[in-house]
Amino acid sequence: GYILKLIGDKDIKEKASSQQNPLVEGSNRSENIVGTNSIGTVLATKEPLQLYASEHYCALHFSWTCSGAPIFSPEGDCIGVLCLSGTCNNVHLHTLGMAVSAATSITQQIYLKMSHQKTMEIKNQLKTTLETLQNGTLLLNKDLKITQINTLASQMLQIEEKNLLNQEIGIFLKDIDFKNITSDLYNLE
Repeated sequence: GYILKLIGDKDIKEKASSQQNPLVEGSNRSENIVGTNSIGTVLATKEPLQLYASEHYCALHFSWTCSGAPIFSPEGDCIGVLCLSGTCNNVHLHTLGMAVSAATSITQQIYLKMSHQKTMEIKNQLKTTLETLQNGTLLLNKDLKITQINTLASQMLQIEEKNLLNQEIGIFLKDIDFKNITSDLYNLE
């Protein structure tokens, strides 16, 4: 429930920081510290929540409306909350929806980043494996483009690896009819 980053209008941030229980970076909004609030309660329930004025437990927060939505790790753990807060006289019906949408986008970006990292790890492991082979080796995708190559193959072709990747194999090995080889592979039963 610790505030990691606080972004907003200067006047709202000043109002939030001037209270006895200030809403500032580093402050704790856990439910056991400040009672029902749209950060701590969302962490506890793992569900989006909008609190209006006196729905907050702490009377210091009665002049606020806060909309919080959980952020999840790829494993499904609640790892944070995105909270949109403002004065209760400026409440908008769509604020909770915006918080949920933004939190969902953050969750998806975390998942995509982790997926990309895992893909890169696998690609690096494959590259390491290819380098241990005693033969020049090229890996092709279904479009006959080179996706991986070991150093020995690059040396045999006398072309730098970076100039081979994502190129059609037929450009470099013109004497082989790769289209027929590919169609034969796809017709195997």
